[in-house]
Amino acid sequence: MTGSGLGILNDCDIKKIINRRTGENNSSITSWCLEPIPDGGGFMGSYYQLRITINSHGTPVSFIFFAKTPPPPGPQRDFSLRHGIFNKEIVMYNEIVPQIGIGSGAKWSPECYYCIPDVIIVMENLIPEGYSTLDKYVPFGYEELACLFDTFARFHSRSLIQDENLRQQGKNLYDNWGEILNEGLVCDNESSILLQKAALDGCHALVDLVDELGDEEKKLLKKKITIWSWNLVKALKPSKKYRNIICHRDVWSANFMFKVDDNNGKLIDCRLIDFQFYSYIYPGMDLMLAMYMNSSREIRDNYFNSLIELYYDRLKCCLKIDANLNIDKILPLNLFLESCEVARPNAMIYALNNLQITLSNKDVSEKYFAKSPELLKHVLYGAGRNEYVCPQFLNIPQYKKRITENIIELYECLPDKLFDEYSDI
Repeated sequence: MTGSGLGILNDCDIKKIINRRTGENNSSITSWCLEPIPDGGGFMGSYYQLRITINSHGTPVSFIFFAKTPPPPGPQRDFSLRHGIFNKEIVMYNEIVPQIGIGSGAKWSPECYYCIPDVIIVMENLIPEGYSTLDKYVPFGYEELACLFDTFARFHSRSLIQDENLRQQGKNLYDNWGEILNEGLVCDNESSILLQKAALDGCHALVDLVDELGDEEKKLLKKKITIWSWNLVKALKPSKKYRNIICHRDVWSANFMFKVDDNNGKLIDCRLIDFQFYSYIYPGMDLMLAMYMNSSREIRDNYFNSLIELYYDRLKCCLKIDANLNIDKILPLNLFLESCEVARPNAMIYALNNLQITLSNKDVSEKYFAKSPELLKHVLYGAGRNEYVCPQFLNIPQYKKRITENIIELYECLPDKLFDEYSDI
């Protein structure tokens, strides 16, 4: 066997990976190679392709896997290690997915074949199967959201079924996995508070750039945004009123891969990826965050109710088919709809906080996130958020359009007072 693992993987690791992939104790590996994917890297990881070739009855057969490691040394790696998000994803693939199961329908996540804590995750490569992420500058339409919400229903149903099983033992999902299900990004530790403050500074700066609002309107909106922004820590904690499950939570376009039918161009499937910020919260929050992070206001105004109904109907079917559970008893429609309305303004605020970063131009992201740790700290945790967001708003039409639309909707729809989740809306 010959191979190159960049000091990350060795021959023993490769045997374990290919044995799990083939389901056999395979000793005929001839070569393997782990290599970085050109321009391959997300906000919280570096990406690789792993190619393994085996001899199958005299014929070489190659398998290509996707692999990710923690970010290179710098603020992103420090953030990842401090919050434990890389190993949190490993817990999802090694413990949670095997226990909750995939269900009888289509998969909702990629298959994971091998993990080493703090080092690497090796999983199914979805690209050769026809999956891809969508252009982040193009808002999801009805079809994209419908496909995504169907996938959410499959994922959430497995969590609900496992939670019902645990309740028979006097426990719940949080009892099973504990702190790993805590919110990892918007919380009350020092670094998170600095991150939230920088995001709020960016929100205020962007509001000032929106020509459609007058000075008094901007002043009023900034006041409301401040109140709701600091409420996110509370809003993203487990609810005491609504049914909590394991939610993906990090629901922006780069964390979904869609498959299109080559014959008619229709979306036929979606997989959830990057389980680094999953948390124990009610499912309506996943839906609202996904809607506001990825769609246009036109879609939200025209299809909000139908998309929520689609999700609920699909969830109902999954629970019935896979576990013969009655959704009316475990997630009543009235409480589910109410939870979506409670989540909605928080999702609007969350979107404005995060679209500042996720909609960034590639060159800008590379400058701040890859080339200069000092600049990254200045933007993420310091006083530099304005210098990051304002030039993009002024010079990138797609960035300006999405941010402006979000701000106008906040002005028109954000309630003056915080919701109390313990009272009727």
